[in-house]
Amino acid sequence: MQQPLPTSVPIVRPSPRPSVRARDLLLVVALTVALVLLVRFLVRDQVRSAEWIIPLLALQSAIPLAAVYLVIIRGRGLSWRDLGLRPISAGWLLGAIMLGIATVFAIGFVNYLSQSIAGGTMRNPQIDILAPIAMSWRGLVGLLVMAGVVAPIVEEIVFRGVFYAWLRARWGVPVGAFVSAFAFALAHGIPILIPALLVQGVILALVYERSGSLWAPIVMHGVFNAVMSLAMFAALSAGAKLA
Repeated sequence: MQQPLPTSVPIVRPSPRPSVRARDLLLVVALTVALVLLVRFLVRDQVRSAEWIIPLLALQSAIPLAAVYLVIIRGRGLSWRDLGLRPISAGWLLGAIMLGIATVFAIGFVNYLSQSIAGGTMRNPQIDILAPIAMSWRGLVGLLVMAGVVAPIVEEIVFRGVFYAWLRARWGVPVGAFVSAFAFALAHGIPILIPALLVQGVILALVYERSGSLWAPIVMHGVFNAVMSLAMFAALSAGAKLA
């Protein structure tokens, strides 16, 4: 006969893992928007200054990451691994690099179609912002670090690790990939680039879905940004006018 458990020994049941809620996402967005606007207001006279461009980009990248840490990591008791920062295989690492290069051509084609439909010449306003640092090797290094490393890590944690994961859990992969990609495109604030960024965002979400690790879309995103930054730097340094 099975002996009953001693009454002095409690039965401990595992508590459910805390989950991200809709209000957490809204709080992350609100904190990010408020702090970015505050920073831009405080340094509005230095926005076009060459020596301020990289520090301002770094600060703007730190703000959403800090919001995610405060609201989701600390607030919900989750870890960075829970948000997708898990190891990936060498095969996925190589695949992410190749996909990053391939998307340069794919996104270029989407931009070409957008330009053809809109008519006229498409001008990326990011070029005008970064032009003051295009004549310096120090500017190139800073740009590559920001565009190829910092920005992909932050954007993939926010848009794929947080927003896509939350949407996917409720409405599935197609809705999660499209809506998170649309938010990713809108967040860049460049209307003419929305179609290309939407396509890129969907691809990044699917890469995350297949690989199970944010490092795959981070590497893919970083390679894409690095290639585009080098191309922009080379053209501006040579005095070419990018369209």
